[in-house]
Amino acid sequence: MPITKSITETQTRTVTLLTLQEYADSILDEPYKQPLKTIAEALAVHGWECDPMPDNYRPICCGVETECKSFLGGAYLATCKTCGKFVYDVTAPTFGNAWVSFPSSEKVDMETDYERRWIAGMPKEKP
Repeated sequence: MPITKSITETQTRTVTLLTLQEYADSILDEPYKQPLKTIAEALAVHGWECDPMPDNYRPICCGVETECKSFLGGAYLATCKTCGKFVYDVTAPTFGNAWVSFPSSEKVDMETDYERRWIAGMPKEKP
């Protein structure tokens, strides 16, 4: 009769996560690379008021409300349809035909300094 024996091993691995800034620098085009900001700091770049920030807040730019996009109740983009100014959350979802994905918490540190995940910008100049 054969003898059956169980062996249990514990393996430890060290993983270095990207900071949110390193992640942002890896996904953004060169003209948009910048130090990450809080939402209030990003809005202030364009002079958009935000204090206090009420629910369903939409900044006013060029005399009209900005267009805001959100997913599951969390806004990730506000854009002025007139001049193109925007604020964007670099941890925003990416959408496909039948899928949505987020930055992996196994690759990106989504806890340290999480409030600083926004950029502010203008549309790129067309050649």
